[in-house]
Amino acid sequence: MVIIGNGNTISFATPAGYLTTANTDPHSCASLQVETGAVLDIRFNPSSVFSMVQTHPNGNGRIRIAANSNDGSTFAFPGGDFSDFNRNLGTTELYSTNATSGTTYWLPNGISSYGNLIISPLGGSNIIFPNNNLTVLGNLIMRGQNADSWFCPTWSGNYPTAPAVRVSKTITVMGDFDIQGGSFGWYGGGGGGSQDIVVNGDVIVAPGAGIDVWGANTSQSMMIGGSLINNSTNTTAGGTSTLSYVNLSLVPVTFFGPDNASITNSAGTPRTNFGTVTVNKGTSPATTLTLNIGNILTTPTNNWLILQNGTFRYTINNPLQVQTLQSQQPPLSASLQQQDYI
Repeated sequence: MVIIGNGNTISFATPAGYLTTANTDPHSCASLQVETGAVLDIRFNPSSVFSMVQTHPNGNGRIRIAANSNDGSTFAFPGGDFSDFNRNLGTTELYSTNATSGTTYWLPNGISSYGNLIISPLGGSNIIFPNNNLTVLGNLIMRGQNADSWFCPTWSGNYPTAPAVRVSKTITVMGDFDIQGGSFGWYGGGGGGSQDIVVNGDVIVAPGAGIDVWGANTSQSMMIGGSLINNSTNTTAGGTSTLSYVNLSLVPVTFFGPDNASITNSAGTPRTNFGTVTVNKGTSPATTLTLNIGNILTTPTNNWLILQNGTFRYTINNPLQVQTLQSQQPPLSASLQQQDYI
């Protein structure tokens, strides 16, 4: 048994060529525990075997896995059973090592769940989700170094590994979706079917990061069980071409769940674009979704808000935006509250 204790980082060796040559320093063990606060960086050594990756009694730490730095590579995992590690919210961090903007790296097909998942591309490389439904049992964290690093449910054309033909999928996040850097969005044209994401916790967009749709994608949706916290800056950083904002004008958004939530910001100068917003909070008007986002908010002129359950509180001091707010006739379990600034 190998145990990596709290506060320790173990990294496999980095001989010449390790970024493009697999298995320059592989290791194996019968069982592995990575304690909370510990890190194991296996780099690009997919022939390593950790037969049983087990939960440490004090909780699980982080395992880092690099991809081949060549454009178009798919992350390759070491052998072993990671189910206990994932089920008990161990953290897997996938990182690329090629900073060239526009390079693509693919999560492996056939893996349907992670514990906590961190995606850390170098530079402007793009990360593509697998060609199957995916559940993140904890938090999904994205750490792109600039907004030109895109995180996409699918890409244009076939996948580089089987099954190659793109399929409809749902990405489900049981915790928060924390976009600390880079841009999450939909790309790939009309092929591949519906690409949906369900976040049970909060969606958090950091300054410089964003959410967008690139191209003519129309088969996508987002569901948010907590709050949308948009701290974007409505700017394009020097040397990049991707705007930091939240553009959901082509993405139907549903806010669901039993708890009060907000569409808000705690920093930045955000820009937020909505198309269709459905409020399905709780089972009565007692549960609220409060919209008090700062800076720029855009919506369609009519019929963009659908009230199913809960109360939608629109509290922005902007008469033009208040005047353009429309709603379908709400059921008895829903209501609309509009702040009066007259």
